[in-house]
Order: sequence, then structure tokens, then C-alpha cells
Amino acid sequence: MRKLFSAALFYLTLVGSVAAAVNVPNIYYDDTAPATLVYIYDTNGAKVPFQMNSPGMIGDGGTDNAAAFQAILTNLATNGGSVILPCGDYVIKSSTTATIAAGKRMEIIGSGRDCTILDFQGAAVDGPFLTQTDQYGSSAMRHITFRTDQAGTRTAIHLKLPTGASSPGTSVYNDYEDLSFVGSDAHGAQTKYWSLAFWADDISSVNFNNNLSYGPTASFSGTVYKLNGDSTHSKYSVLHNINNLVVQNCGTCIDVGDWTQGIQINSPNFTGVNHAVLVGAGYTGIGDQLNIVGGQFGFNTDHYIEIDSPYYDVTVTGSRFVLATAAKEGFRGQGVNFSFVGNTCLSTIAVGVCAHIIDSGAPTGHSPGIIEGNSVYGPATGFVLDANVTAMLGPNSYQSVTTPITNNSTAAPTTPKGVIDASVSPTGYIGEVVESYVPFASAVAPTSTVVSNVTSVSIGAGDWDCRGTVDWLPTNTPTLIEASISTISATNSDPAGCLHQATFVAAGQQACAVNSVRLNNSTSKTVYLVQVANFAAGTMKAWGALTCRRMR
Repeated sequence: MRKLFSAALFYLTLVGSVAAAVNVPNIYYDDTAPATLVYIYDTNGAKVPFQMNSPGMIGDGGTDNAAAFQAILTNLATNGGSVILPCGDYVIKSSTTATIAAGKRMEIIGSGRDCTILDFQGAAVDGPFLTQTDQYGSSAMRHITFRTDQAGTRTAIHLKLPTGASSPGTSVYNDYEDLSFVGSDAHGAQTKYWSLAFWADDISSVNFNNNLSYGPTASFSGTVYKLNGDSTHSKYSVLHNINNLVVQNCGTCIDVGDWTQGIQINSPNFTGVNHAVLVGAGYTGIGDQLNIVGGQFGFNTDHYIEIDSPYYDVTVTGSRFVLATAAKEGFRGQGVNFSFVGNTCLSTIAVGVCAHIIDSGAPTGHSPGIIEGNSVYGPATGFVLDANVTAMLGPNSYQSVTTPITNNSTAAPTTPKGVIDASVSPTGYIGEVVESYVPFASAVAPTSTVVSNVTSVSIGAGDWDCRGTVDWLPTNTPTLIEASISTISATNSDPAGCLHQATFVAAGQQACAVNSVRLNNSTSKTVYLVQVANFAAGTMKAWGALTCRRMR
């Protein structure tokens, strides 16, 4: 006998009994019993059989389970509770619906998406359509595959709050996790697929985690996740967490509708798409807070991320875009409070644009966008700024890029404001200063005509501006003094940074300022302030200062 679950409160349909709330200390599966039975040991120690796929679900790949599945939905939506479906191919040949009672939570839990399959068959057959009575009802489905035999005409899961209902902003979370959305020919040249896998229709607070979707192999069609608010009553749909979504072939993978806010997309993986994320045109609500982090975007026929209505506070970071189609872009969006930071754009066929910021037409006074820390390799163009777009263009790296930046903006790109608190830039940031000063008391003693170091500093990888000054005090009369900045110890640079060659006053102090030297290096380096002096007799002292400032 094998233990399945530890103590919990389940809403169960018992064999030969009506539904009831049972305080379950443990649930066991009896290996010698039929596969549809588990035994519940209640708080009194009594052994009670529970039909996991009750009432009457048969996973043989042929029996129509529509009535049984409808009964499960109705029961759970009315009373709340959980049902566990064991492995099986459960054919369903009619659409099913349910209305979740106020404050109730319903859950349907499979035994693994590779072995619990809800198999929807028929030209007019959708998956479950669940309507919440209020924002305090909720639902969850886990560890299940949703399969269709239709070519892009049906919806797998539709979750809806009635139009005009209370604002969903404080709703209980709905959890849809470890689900697969596939066609009945998923293991071949797939032509069957869901037109829409999951629809959050005026619903808020959704966790959509660790799910995958397969679309048609011959064309990029279908939508995986659609969300929208209630535009009629100006109510927002908020708090959508989409984590670890894997999509192969789709039209618009994530369709962000009007009146939406607070969308977090973490670690998605898209292969073969028209749009991975789309915010459509003509929206009346002001959407904001769309964050896309750590995405993998591979093989596009249109713009991977396209924002066609003003959507505030859009952040794309830590993502990788493989550009595969000419004139198409990794990111194309309205320029309102956006951040495109720390991404990689790659094209092995020299096409596409990494990011294109278009004029949003938004009111003035909003913060500009930021484009910095991106690595661009191979596309035709790195970044494009349309007219009236204000952006802070920070340091980005380019390799094999025809046009790094196309700036069509009449508003000059902004630069960071200067500090007014006497603070210093930390290591690795623009404005970082590394310096060394050798005072007269610690002056070096040069040998005539021999190049030697006065001082040195260590700088990290980056683009640096270095300057220096050397002072000498001879006891006799020199005929030449020279100073320079070098990356090789005790070696003058060519040309010299400063050279004086004349008749000097005996025992008179001399000075030489080394002008700006640019050092652009990919690894850490030691920088030397070096000198050489020619004096026929006597001795010499040399001291000075070396300063390097990070430019980018």
C-alpha cells in the first residue's frame, strides 16, 4: 500500500455517498485494488474508499466522459473542494461550464501532465468555461494535458468574471500549473492545436506556472495566454504571474488586452512565433507594469515583443533575442517609461533590429526610457529611436552591426544627472575614479636616461580616460625630461605625453603634465606613470600623480 497525500481537508465525492468535507489524515493507494480507488483513513481510523475519478470518469481513450466531467465541475464550483484524476485518457465530446459560487475554491489535480489527459473531441467542443460569481471565488488546475482534435478553433480554459462585477483587484489567486496544451497529432507534423489555450477574461490574480504549448508546425497560429479587463466599466485585470512558460509555434503567444496592469513574465521560452508578447492598438485604458525577465526568443516572423498602445513602465531585461526575419524587431514599443537593459540580440544572417522605440504620443512629463548594458551581435541595426522619443542611451556593446543606433528623435537623448551630495561612483560604474599620488617625501630617484615608474594604478575592463603629472627636482642641470602613461612597466609610450628638451636652470624644480590618454580594454590592466630624464651630473628626484576615470 502506497501513501499518496498527508493530512489535509479535501472536498471529496465518496463511493456510494454524497459529497462531503472530510478531514483526511492520510490518503493511500491500494496496489491490489482497481486503479480508480484509494482508501481514506478518517480521523476515527475507519477505512473509506474514495473514487478518485468520480463520478464515473473512465480514462480508456474511448468512453465519452462529458457528463461525468460536467458533474465534477458543477459539484466543485458549487461546494468547493478538490478532485484528483489518476492517469488516463479521458475523452470529452461536449463543452462544459460551471459557475463558481461566491468565495468557493475548486481544484482539479491530475497525476502528471504526461499521464492525465483531458481529450476534447469534436468541432464545437471547448474545454471548461468557468465563471466566478465574485472576486473571492477561485480555481486551480494542475498536472494535466489538455488535448484537442481541432485545427485552431477551440478554447482550452476560459476563466471569467461577469461584466460589471466588483473590481477583481483583490481576488484570491487562481493557480494553473504544470499543464500542457497540445493537438491530437502532437507527436507528428502537428496540424491540430488550441486557438486559445488560456483566457483570463476580466480575471485578476492568476499564477500560470510551468506550462507548455505546442502549435501547428506549418504555420505560427494560436494564442497561449490572453488577458483583458472590463473596458465597459473601466475595471482593470491585474496581477498576472506567468512563469517558465514554454511555447513551440504560436501566433500571439501572450495577448495583453485593454485595461490590464501588473503583468510579470519570468523565464519564458518561445520558439517559432509571430509575436511572443503583443499589446494591441487602440486601447482606452492606461496599462502599466509589464515586466519580461530572462526570456528566450527564437525564430520570429514578426516583432517578438510589440507594444502598440501606450503601456507605462515596460521592462525587458536579461533576455535573448534571435532575429531571423528581415525588418523585424526584438522589441518594438511605445516609448513611455521603458527599460531595455541587459539583453542580448543575435542574428547570424545580419537582419532585424534589436529594439525600436516608437513615439507613444503620451503626455509630456513622463520619465524617459533607458537602453543600456545590451549586447548586440549581427543584426542590421542595434537600436532605433523615433521622433519625440526621449531615451537615456547608456553603454551597449556592438559587434558586426551595420548601424548601431538610428536616432530620429528631435529630442536629444538624455544623460544621467550629476550628483550634488559629494558621493563617488562605485566600482564598475561610469564616473569611477582610480588614482595614485606620490608626494615629494616619497619621490623616486631616477637614473639618467633610464625609464622608470613614478606610480601606477589598476583599472578594470572598460573605456577609461587617464591623465598624469610628474615633477622633478635635480641637483644639477638636466637637458631632457619626459613623462608618459603606459600599460607596460618602465616603458615610455609613443608619442610621449609630455617632453621638455632645453637648457634648464640648475637645481630648479620642473613639471610636466601628461594630457588625456584613452585606454579601452576588455580585461583589467595596470597603468603606469613613467618618466625619463637626462642629467649629466648630480642626482634627481621625481614624484607625481596619476588619475584614471571610467567613461563607459
